[in-house]
This record gives sequence, structure tokens and C-alpha cells, in this order.
Amino acid sequence: MKLTDLKQIETPRLIIRPVQLGDEVAINQAIRRSLDILQRWMPWAKDPSLETTKKFIQDAVAARESDHFNDFPVIAINKTTKQFILAAGFNHFSEFHIGTYEIGYWIDAQYSGQGYVTEFVNALTYFVFEYLKGIRVQIATHVENEKSIAVAKRCGYEYEATLKHNRIDCVSGKPADSFLFAMIDAAKIPELEITVTHTPDVSYQKIASWYDEHRSRDLFEKRWLDNAIGYLKPNAVILDMGCGMGEPIARYFLEKKFNLTGIDTCSEFIEMAKQRLPQGNFFVGDMRKLSLNKKFDLLIAWNSYFHLTCDEQRDMFRVFINHLNHNGILLFTSGPEEGEVWSDNGGEMIYHASLSPNEYKQLLKQHKLELLDYVINDKNCNDHTVWLAKYRG
Repeated sequence: MKLTDLKQIETPRLIIRPVQLGDEVAINQAIRRSLDILQRWMPWAKDPSLETTKKFIQDAVAARESDHFNDFPVIAINKTTKQFILAAGFNHFSEFHIGTYEIGYWIDAQYSGQGYVTEFVNALTYFVFEYLKGIRVQIATHVENEKSIAVAKRCGYEYEATLKHNRIDCVSGKPADSFLFAMIDAAKIPELEITVTHTPDVSYQKIASWYDEHRSRDLFEKRWLDNAIGYLKPNAVILDMGCGMGEPIARYFLEKKFNLTGIDTCSEFIEMAKQRLPQGNFFVGDMRKLSLNKKFDLLIAWNSYFHLTCDEQRDMFRVFINHLNHNGILLFTSGPEEGEVWSDNGGEMIYHASLSPNEYKQLLKQHKLELLDYVINDKNCNDHTVWLAKYRG
């Protein structure tokens, strides 16, 4: 998985998750309660204003969503009380592209001495090796910061070096040394029960060639495609969300002289589509983050939308209507019932999820999408569950 796929890590006492908008007040209150300690060790604590905290979180969220980040801040919340406990994460000394991570951390002073930081660092270290397949995690701490040094040792980190004059002491303003601790052997991580929740990896990148070879071109979808076409005018504009290599669906629309844009997260699929269907407009994109500043007469998400988590599927309805013209058509497939399943595709396990039919109906109505037709396990369409709606907004 990718770091940006992380939703949360659950430990016996903590919920660890990426920072998000709305965390500002709780974090800033903890900073102010802990100023005496933070200003001894953390240069950023010189400015404890709420405005600075807000900007930090806004910048972190924006960088994460754009997938261009130099650090990855997270927070820990007490599972029972739901109170903010500590803030930490992977700092800018991490080299994410090669799998090396540096952890920094600070705790609300009122929770100090209860083992929360150790529990946090233990969990984050395990997460790096087990889920991110990292090769190294390190902690650099001021040589006089005895509590931070103790955390590193309790979590199985080994002392590697003393870094001479690599920081400025927050009190004296003079050069100071750091101890560098590192973990390169996951077997040395203390045992801790954790559960990681993340956005499933549904990339077809590893199986693009296999899928291209095995994807049926017999257009079993034709009845539904023609049904959607019946609502379109000549030269209508179509957005194919999760277009794959463009065959057979994008090709079918293009051969009927419609203007088609296709997006897919798999770059190999997009290259295939560009080569085979040069009359179309294809690019790499994530439907969840789509913002094209353009509206379409037909949106189709055939066997792609159901690779999103249930929460992401709910959020997608906003994306749908933001890209639909008035009276525009939405055509998508789902599962027949609420649930999550994994299926083997070319040796890779691919994730699928579905809401209940009733919830899809509610979401359509809520977003002013008039349900035109739907069939659960359509026997004339390889048992696909298909939805067709018109936007009345």
C-alpha cells in the first residue's frame, strides 16, 4: 500500500490517523498546555498561535491530497475518551521513495508518563515494515532529551551514531548534538496488537497486460450502453471513469462519433488507449479527486466505481453531479448487495465493495438523480448490477 492510503491504525489504547481539517483547536490547546516542555525541544513551538497550527494542518492536508509531500503528520486519539493525546508522524528527513522513514513525536503534557508515546512509536514502526515494506525507520533526538531516548530504546531501536552539531538548542541557541537510533530488523519490534485500516490498493498496474488479454470484447454491456445513448444528442460529450485500455466501451462510443474523455489510475491502460483510440482524450486520473471544470452529457463508471470503499462511493455522488450537465446521464455498476469482497485477477487480489440497493436509491434521490432503470444481477449482462439515472439538478 501507499502511505496516502492510510486511514487509521488502532492499538489497544489509541486511534492513530493522518491529520485532517478540524483538528486545529484540539492540537493547539495541547500545544499551549505543553509549552514549557515543547519550547525546550521543538523549534516550531516558538509560535504557538492557532493561526500557525491551522496553516500547518491545511498545508499538510493539501500536500497529502496532491500526493506531493515532504512529511506526513498524524495524530493519536484515546480510543475511550476520544481526546487528542499526541501529534507525530514521518518528518522531512524521511526518504519515502526508497523506504526510509524518520519518526518525530510530541505529547500533550497531561498524558505524559503513561506509555502512550511508546505505544504510538511501536505501532508506527510496525506499520512501516509490515504495510509500507520499508527498509529502515529512525529516530533522532537531542542528546539531553532523556524521555525521547527512552522511547526509542523501549521500542527496540538501536543506537547508531552521535550527530555532532546537527541542531540548534532551543534554549541556548547554540549548536547541539543528536543521538541517532534506527530499526532495520522488524523482528526486534516489541509485540503489539494493531489493526490498520487503509484504502484498498485496486491498481491494475501489475496485471495490465493480463487484463488486456482476458477482458471480453463481445460487448455484453451493449444493451445498457445503447440505453444510455438513447438519451444523448449527436456529438454528446462522455466521461468514462475507469476506462481501462478503452476496449470495448470507449471504442464503442467513439465509433458512434461521440466525444469521449477517459480516465484511469493505471498508466499502462492509458497508454494502450491512446495508441489504439487516438480520437479519444485519455489521461491518468483518480475519479475520487476529479475536478475537471467541465461538464458531460454522460458519465459512465463500468466495473470501476465498485473498487472504491463504501465511504468513497458515497462521496463520489458529489463528483458525479459536479461533472454532469442538466439532464446528463449516469451509468454505473455496483455489487448486488452491501458488502466487501476480494477476487483473484491474474494472480492479484482485487478489492470490490458495494452499498445496499436501498442506499444507492437514497443517494441518487438526495443528489437529484432520477433513477431511470436498474437491474440486480442482470442475466443478460453477465450478472452485472447496473444503474442508469438522469441528473435533474
